[in-house]
Amino acid sequence: MLSNFTMSNISRVYFFLSLCSIISGCYAQENTSVSGTISGGGKKLVHIKITNLKNGNTRYSDEDGKFDIRVQKNDSLLFSSGFFKEQIIKVRSWHFREELNIEMTEKVNELEEVIVTDTYIAPDFDEKTYSNGLQKQIAEDMKNDPLKYMTNTTGNIDFVLLFKLVQGLFKKNKVKEAPPQTIDFEDLDRLFTNDTFFTEQFLTDELKIPEDRRGLFLVYCEAQEIDAELLMEDQRFELLNELILHSQEFLYTLANTSSGH
Repeated sequence: MLSNFTMSNISRVYFFLSLCSIISGCYAQENTSVSGTISGGGKKLVHIKITNLKNGNTRYSDEDGKFDIRVQKNDSLLFSSGFFKEQIIKVRSWHFREELNIEMTEKVNELEEVIVTDTYIAPDFDEKTYSNGLQKQIAEDMKNDPLKYMTNTTGNIDFVLLFKLVQGLFKKNKVKEAPPQTIDFEDLDRLFTNDTFFTEQFLTDELKIPEDRRGLFLVYCEAQEIDAELLMEDQRFELLNELILHSQEFLYTLANTSSGH
């Protein structure tokens, strides 16, 4: 009788442990991470932002286009970049067992409609002249304020990289009229030095700008002709959106120009 009682207890304990193991295994499967590779335009994409829309956690793809982010089943992941169309996927059970292959589609730049009336004739745009003029303007500013353009730890000015970064900006801005007053390098420098939200730590931790590329990023933002009204207190959310967008574009452009110069 004692033997039967002992065997019965052992069976119950075994059943309980087995049940716990199954539950634990299911929970682990639905509360872990998913990983994968992001591609687009025939190559692996660097610094694509991956956001868990449920809890706000973010990660970025590495130099091989790979990423890993903690999720739960039924969470939604947003894949975003300044140069590619956003994608959202809902996490399913099989995502925990297989790597994701995310293929992103490049954005097609659509120029705003330009209405030409009898009283206005759009001037011819000479792309080569504009590019040369822009480079001369930057070169002159470099001579007047060289510290602004220090981009690496050796204190040297990376002229080639700077020109590559700003060379394409005029293409998308040549039709769009600039605001009456735009944010310049000094405005941005004061902002990240003195502001309680847009701090140096925000620049490196949230926007992911390397410390040795700080000056180059501020020059890049100045060239984007951001409306100066966004510096007002009630416009800070719009300024945040602009900085996030341009930081993604900057890092993507930086990664692709640095490897080729």
